[in-house]
Amino acid sequence: MKTKLVMGAGIAFLSNNSVLLCERTDGQGWCFPGGKVEKGERDWQAAGREAMEEAGLRAKKITFIGSVSSEAIIHDEMCKTLSSIFMCKDYDLTHDSLKPNDEISEFRYIPIKDVFTCGLPLFKPTISGLHLLKEALKCES
Repeated sequence: MKTKLVMGAGIAFLSNNSVLLCERTDGQGWCFPGGKVEKGERDWQAAGREAMEEAGLRAKKITFIGSVSSEAIIHDEMCKTLSSIFMCKDYDLTHDSLKPNDEISEFRYIPIKDVFTCGLPLFKPTISGLHLLKEALKCES
């Protein structure tokens, strides 16, 4: 049986040396706001759309930091995922910002230095994305 490939995109929103993580309602752990790239959509467009839908955040400027490949359960099916990861330091809050919804049960800003030791169960693709983020931030300094 052939494994389904799903293209995704996510944004690491940064504030005061912390990154925004979201707890998924499907029990797969904590992740960046993000999701599936729809047909006819570019990865950066999907990342922005998903951030608005899931977290109510409007990214003003995003920076591509890399791609991650992983496996994840999507709609009860094990899939291979290839996700573009972006970071964003400049964004607007909306009236719906950081409110739980049908996809996200909780939002937390976690200090970047603590993301791997804070005890939150991380969504598998997000682990690789956090490594990319730490590397990108190291290159900025």
